[in-house]
Amino acid sequence: MLKKSKNLGYAGLLSLVVTFVSPACDSCGIPSANAGEVSQSTAVSKADIVRDVLVERLHKMGFSADYEVSKLPEFKGMYQIEGSDGAVFITDENARYFIVGWVYDPIKRVNITQNRLAAKKVKSLRKAAKDGKLFYSGKADAKYEVAVFTDPDCPYCAKMESIFNSEPDIKVYHVLTPLTQLHPQARDHATLALCSKDPNKALSQIMEMHSRNIAVPMDKLDNACRERSKDVWKVHDALRNEYHVNGTPLMVRLSDGQGMQMALPRDLFVRWAKGEDIQKELQAQAGR
Repeated sequence: MLKKSKNLGYAGLLSLVVTFVSPACDSCGIPSANAGEVSQSTAVSKADIVRDVLVERLHKMGFSADYEVSKLPEFKGMYQIEGSDGAVFITDENARYFIVGWVYDPIKRVNITQNRLAAKKVKSLRKAAKDGKLFYSGKADAKYEVAVFTDPDCPYCAKMESIFNSEPDIKVYHVLTPLTQLHPQARDHATLALCSKDPNKALSQIMEMHSRNIAVPMDKLDNACRERSKDVWKVHDALRNEYHVNGTPLMVRLSDGQGMQMALPRDLFVRWAKGEDIQKELQAQAGR
């Protein structure tokens, strides 16, 4: 564990927040990733070299995820490695030691690692929306855009849905995320919405009926409906896995990828969707 020095300047304050430091395998026999070992004429980047060495070392140690490598501009010669399993490593160009944690700027109070990951993941949401795989509420040309991971049988999601439908200037894309371990019929209800001519309206009606303990008619949930929805489900399920969603609602602001995993009052939702920082208000509410 790293200890904080009493004599840290600004450079020291821009720090690595560490959970633990893990040495790479000494006996793996993998060569150093130093760029000097690669011909000047090659088109291979340092990040590519780091990735190749890192992946081989991790695989030898029993890890099997896919990894992406990017430079950390805050630290010279340092790289961030993102695993498909959600793990984040930081290492240098030798890939000799792995720091498991994130880069945090306490002066600006910004988690640099989380922000970088959020901005990257939001590209998947934008692509799904562009491809027509996500239905939405609000105006088509609304200035502000949000995505919500929602469960049709989740009461908190239903509360937020009523707010979404009353805010036409905020475009809300829906990623259907049925938590079937809590709501056994949620996936069938979500499939019914996907098969509807107006999925947003259908989802709102299903949520309203479920909140009033009214049985949702299932006669239209036939094999043809299930077949039509397969391709869309692949996209929704992939997004859920990418965001590691295990609770709803999870809202994501498309302008910067920032998430909010809780139901909000209307005024705070509108302010948050428009890019405002509402942390003080949330902390004040939590302290009541």
